[in-house]
Amino acid sequence: AIPTLPETIKHANMADVSPMAPAFSKIFSQSLSKVSDIFFAPNGQYAILTENGKKYLTEAETGKRQKIVFPKYEDLVWSLDGDYLYFLEEGRKSGLQRMTQYSRNSGEEKVIVYFQRAIFEAILHLSDDGKVLLIIDKSTEPASLYLVDIEKKSRERIFDAKNILDANSSPSKKYILY
Repeated sequence: AIPTLPETIKHANMADVSPMAPAFSKIFSQSLSKVSDIFFAPNGQYAILTENGKKYLTEAETGKRQKIVFPKYEDLVWSLDGDYLYFLEEGRKSGLQRMTQYSRNSGEEKVIVYFQRAIFEAILHLSDDGKVLLIIDKSTEPASLYLVDIEKKSRERIFDAKNILDANSSPSKKYILY
Protein backbone atom coordinates (compact mmCIF):
# COMPACT_ATOMS: atom_id res chain seq x y z
CA ALA A 1 0.00 0.00 0.00
CA ILE A 2 1.18 3.52 -0.77
CA PRO A 3 1.37 5.67 2.36
CA THR A 4 -0.71 8.83 2.41
CA LEU A 5 1.12 12.13 2.11
CA PRO A 6 0.90 13.09 5.82
CA GLU A 7 2.25 9.67 6.86
CA THR A 8 5.12 10.02 4.40
CA ILE A 9 6.04 13.48 5.60
CA LYS A 10 5.78 12.41 9.23
CA HIS A 11 8.18 9.57 8.38
CA ALA A 12 10.55 12.17 6.91
CA ASN A 13 10.70 13.94 10.30
CA MET A 14 9.34 17.21 8.98
CA ALA A 15 7.67 19.30 11.66
CA ASP A 16 5.41 21.56 9.59
CA VAL A 17 5.29 20.91 5.88
CA SER A 18 1.68 21.67 5.04
CA PRO A 19 2.74 24.34 2.46
CA MET A 20 4.90 21.69 0.73
CA ALA A 21 2.25 18.99 0.59
CA PRO A 22 0.55 19.98 -2.69
CA ALA A 23 3.84 20.67 -4.47
CA PHE A 24 5.36 17.33 -3.52
CA SER A 25 2.33 15.25 -4.45
CA LYS A 26 4.07 14.09 -7.66
CA ILE A 27 7.05 12.84 -5.69
CA PHE A 28 4.83 10.95 -3.30
CA SER A 29 2.43 9.60 -5.92
CA GLN A 30 4.63 6.55 -6.42
CA SER A 31 5.45 3.80 -3.97
CA LEU A 32 7.82 4.98 -1.26
CA SER A 33 8.88 1.55 -0.13
CA LYS A 34 12.34 2.11 -1.63
CA VAL A 35 12.80 5.72 -0.38
CA SER A 36 14.94 5.75 2.74
CA ASP A 37 15.64 9.49 3.21
CA ILE A 38 14.11 12.82 2.21
CA PHE A 39 15.99 16.10 2.67
CA PHE A 40 13.90 19.18 1.77
CA ALA A 41 15.22 22.57 0.70
CA PRO A 42 14.04 25.33 3.06
CA ASN A 43 11.86 26.86 0.34
CA GLY A 44 10.03 23.55 -0.15
CA GLN A 45 10.59 23.53 -3.92
CA TYR A 46 13.26 20.82 -3.99
CA ALA A 47 14.26 17.71 -2.11
CA ILE A 48 16.99 15.13 -2.19
CA LEU A 49 15.59 11.62 -2.04
CA THR A 50 17.55 8.47 -1.37
CA GLU A 51 16.00 5.57 -3.23
CA ASN A 52 17.66 2.15 -3.46
CA GLY A 53 20.84 3.74 -2.09
CA LYS A 54 20.99 6.37 -4.89
CA LYS A 55 20.39 10.08 -4.34
CA TYR A 56 18.17 12.18 -6.59
CA LEU A 57 17.64 15.92 -6.72
CA THR A 58 13.87 16.20 -7.12
CA GLU A 59 11.76 19.16 -8.22
CA ALA A 60 8.47 19.59 -6.38
CA GLU A 61 6.34 20.98 -9.20
CA THR A 62 7.22 18.38 -11.82
CA GLY A 63 8.58 15.44 -9.84
CA LYS A 64 11.56 15.54 -12.25
CA ARG A 65 14.61 13.72 -10.84
CA GLN A 66 18.29 14.06 -11.47
CA LYS A 67 20.76 11.52 -10.07
CA ILE A 68 23.43 13.14 -7.91
CA VAL A 69 26.35 12.01 -5.78
CA PHE A 70 26.61 13.66 -2.37
CA PRO A 71 27.89 12.65 1.04
CA LYS A 72 25.58 11.80 3.93
CA TYR A 73 22.87 14.33 4.76
CA GLU A 74 24.49 15.44 8.00
CA ASP A 75 27.28 16.96 5.91
CA LEU A 76 24.87 18.87 3.62
CA VAL A 77 23.13 22.22 3.93
CA TRP A 78 20.79 23.99 1.49
CA SER A 79 20.79 27.72 0.79
CA LEU A 80 17.48 29.30 1.86
CA ASP A 81 16.39 29.79 -1.76
CA GLY A 82 17.21 26.17 -2.68
CA ASP A 83 19.67 27.24 -5.40
CA TYR A 84 22.81 25.87 -3.73
CA LEU A 85 23.92 22.91 -1.66
CA TYR A 86 27.06 23.03 0.48
CA PHE A 87 28.86 19.90 1.60
CA LEU A 88 32.15 18.50 2.83
CA GLU A 89 33.90 15.93 0.66
CA GLU A 90 37.31 14.46 0.07
CA GLY A 91 39.18 16.32 -2.67
CA ARG A 92 39.35 14.28 -5.85
CA LYS A 93 42.91 15.22 -6.80
CA SER A 94 44.45 16.64 -3.64
CA GLY A 95 43.05 14.14 -1.15
CA LEU A 96 42.36 17.10 1.17
CA GLN A 97 38.86 17.57 2.47
CA ARG A 98 37.04 20.48 0.89
CA MET A 99 33.89 22.53 1.34
CA THR A 100 32.04 22.49 -1.97
CA GLN A 101 29.21 24.61 -3.33
CA TYR A 102 26.87 22.84 -5.77
CA SER A 103 24.63 24.92 -8.04
CA ARG A 104 21.25 23.26 -8.50
CA ASN A 105 20.67 25.28 -11.69
CA SER A 106 23.92 24.59 -13.54
CA GLY A 107 25.13 21.41 -11.81
CA GLU A 108 28.48 23.14 -11.33
CA GLU A 109 30.59 22.45 -8.25
CA LYS A 110 32.94 25.10 -6.82
CA VAL A 111 35.51 24.50 -4.10
CA ILE A 112 35.17 27.11 -1.36
CA VAL A 113 38.02 26.06 0.98
CA TYR A 114 40.24 23.09 1.79
CA PHE A 115 40.86 21.55 5.21
CA GLN A 116 44.23 20.01 6.10
CA ARG A 117 42.63 17.69 8.65
CA ALA A 118 39.53 15.71 7.73
CA ILE A 119 36.26 16.42 9.53
CA PHE A 120 34.52 13.07 9.90
CA GLU A 121 31.45 14.15 11.85
CA ALA A 122 30.20 17.64 10.99
CA ILE A 123 27.16 19.80 11.54
CA LEU A 124 26.73 22.60 9.00
CA HIS A 125 24.71 25.81 9.31
CA LEU A 126 24.40 28.50 6.64
CA SER A 127 23.75 32.11 7.62
CA ASP A 128 20.45 33.62 6.48
CA ASP A 129 22.23 35.82 3.94
CA GLY A 130 24.04 32.76 2.51
CA LYS A 131 27.50 34.25 3.00
CA VAL A 132 28.88 32.34 5.98
CA LEU A 133 28.95 28.67 6.91
CA LEU A 134 29.35 27.57 10.51
CA ILE A 135 30.93 24.12 10.78
CA ILE A 136 30.97 22.12 13.98
CA ASP A 137 33.64 19.43 13.88
CA LYS A 138 32.29 16.80 16.26
CA SER A 139 34.93 14.24 15.30
CA THR A 140 37.30 15.71 17.88
CA GLU A 141 36.95 16.28 21.61
CA PRO A 142 36.74 19.11 22.32
CA ALA A 143 34.71 19.96 19.22
CA SER A 144 36.08 22.66 16.91
CA LEU A 145 33.99 25.45 15.38
CA TYR A 146 34.91 26.95 12.02
CA LEU A 147 33.54 29.91 10.09
CA VAL A 148 33.76 29.73 6.30
CA ASP A 149 33.30 32.96 4.34
CA ILE A 150 31.83 31.84 1.02
CA GLU A 151 32.56 35.05 -0.90
CA LYS A 152 36.14 35.44 0.35
CA LYS A 153 36.77 31.68 0.17
CA SER A 154 38.36 31.72 3.60
CA ARG A 155 38.00 29.68 6.76
CA GLU A 156 38.82 30.39 10.36
CA ARG A 157 38.87 28.05 13.33
CA ILE A 158 37.07 30.05 16.00
CA PHE A 159 37.47 27.93 19.11
CA ASP A 160 37.25 24.48 20.65
CA ALA A 161 34.67 23.57 23.28
CA LYS A 162 33.50 20.47 25.11
CA ASN A 163 29.98 19.05 24.96
CA ILE A 164 28.75 21.01 21.94
CA LEU A 165 25.54 19.45 20.67
CA ASP A 166 24.81 22.15 18.10
CA ALA A 167 25.57 25.80 17.39
CA ASN A 168 24.29 28.66 15.29
CA SER A 169 25.16 32.29 14.70
CA SER A 170 23.02 35.26 15.63
CA PRO A 171 21.39 37.14 12.73
CA SER A 172 24.06 39.85 13.06
CA LYS A 173 26.78 37.15 12.95
CA LYS A 174 28.40 38.81 15.97
CA TYR A 175 27.60 35.92 18.30
CA ILE A 176 27.83 32.15 18.17
CA LEU A 177 25.20 30.35 20.24
CA TYR A 178 26.10 26.85 21.42
